[in-house]
Amino acid sequence: MITRVLLKRFMIRLLLGLILISSVPFESLFTLPALANGPDGSADWSECASEGGLCTFTGTKEVRFWGIGTPALPANYGFTSQLMTGGTLCTVAAFGYSDPAFGTIKSVTTATYSWIAK
Repeated sequence: MITRVLLKRFMIRLLLGLILISSVPFESLFTLPALANGPDGSADWSECASEGGLCTFTGTKEVRFWGIGTPALPANYGFTSQLMTGGTLCTVAAFGYSDPAFGTIKSVTTATYSWIAK
């Protein structure tokens, strides 16, 4: 009798959980929120190149080398950041062989503001 009651409670909770999950789009469970223009939702960033491409810009900017995997959970993404002038290749070598998220597709983003040396 106790087993039957416990099984019934479990089934009710399972069904309620499935109803809640089914109301959320499946893709949103595995993607980063697009709160702003940076891959992590940070503001003032612009994508410049995909992995293997060339990113060019004027002046000196902070440049981030991003790796974003699937699913896009915190364990599957990260970046390394450097100040660069004029541009860079979107490669691990260009960022000192520092791979922010091994095994993921990479991209380069630049800050929308420039650094001015005094």
